[in-house]
Amino acid sequence: MSSKKRGWPRKNGENTKPATPKVSPESAKTIAQRVQDGNKFPT
Repeated sequence: MSSKKRGWPRKNGENTKPATPKVSPESAKTIAQRVQDGNKFPT
């Protein structure tokens, strides 16, 4: 319980919050841009 409470709101919360949204939108943006840009110039 100590590990879960200590690594949930502080370590997991602060580490997972900025890391998850950063990877999610970045991945979708990269894929979308790669597909749209792929039509203009090959990657």
